[in-house]
Amino acid sequence: ISVLCKAINTAVESETQSGVKKDAPILPFRVGHGFDLHRLEPGLPLIIGGMSIPHDRGCDAHYD
Repeated sequence: ISVLCKAINTAVESETQSGVKKDAPILPFRVGHGFDLHRLEPGLPLIIGGMSIPHDRGCDAHYD
């Protein structure tokens, strides 16, 4: 992460010093959103975002 921050800071500093807009660096990650749909089955744990939710049913799913 520190290398990434340094690369971004360097790009911003060089742009502000030269006054010429430059292309943004290509970052090694993408940001977005999505959703999953899973059947809830009796007797399975319900875990959402790593948090165990007290419920009589849980997710019938395979996680990689």
